[in-house]
Formats: sequence, C-alpha cells, structure tokens
Amino acid sequence: MKYIFYILVAIFLNGCIVNSDPHQSFIKGKEKKIGKNINTILKMSYYKTSKYHIEIDKDKNKVYHFFLYENQGSRPFPFFPRDPNSEDAGKCMIYYVVDPTTNIIIDWGFDIKNGANPKTCAVTG
Repeated sequence: MKYIFYILVAIFLNGCIVNSDPHQSFIKGKEKKIGKNINTILKMSYYKTSKYHIEIDKDKNKVYHFFLYENQGSRPFPFFPRDPNSEDAGKCMIYYVVDPTTNIIIDWGFDIKNGANPKTCAVTG
C-alpha cells in the first residue's frame, strides 16, 4: 500500500512538471492586459517594484519599458547550483505600447532590443 502511494505521488508530480509551461502562462497574462488602462497596471505591486522608463515611438504612442527581474539560470533540482548557460538565464524585460490620449494598452512585447531573453519571463508564483 505504501508503494502505491509513492507511485501515485510520483505520477502526480511528474504530470505537474511536464504539463506546466510558466512562459506560456506569462504570455497569456500579458495578452489579457491589452485594452486595459496603463495607470491601473502601474498601481499593481508587481510593477511598483519594477524599474521602467517611457519613450515616444514614431506613431506618437507612449512606450513603457519595464525591467521586471533577472534570472540567474535554472536548476535541475532545488539543491543544485544554477546554470548560467541555461536557456532561461537572462533579463525579463517587456514593453507596453500605450495610446497617449486614452492611456489604453494597445500592444506589448519582449524588450529584445534592450537585451531581454523572452524565455526568462515566466510566472513563478
């Protein structure tokens, strides 16, 4: 009976690891913000602690560049050291394109031109 319990726990944990893709969850979360007011987003605690700057693009839209966090790389197991050469090592940087008259988000993306690694951005909590 004890072994059946351990096997079921192993299968459950394996399913959680295999079926979860935190990067895709991150992308879906950002896509939900299109059409929302940037001021509402800026009031969220996650963005209050982030560094950001604003610039104006060629279409006169405001572009908010956010540095969210930096990932030192993944670990194969929690007690192993981080691998700085893993594909998810780097900076999570995004931008929102905002209509200047309504402050509504019209687009978003990964800030690759400023050194972002999209695979670094993942929902971790």
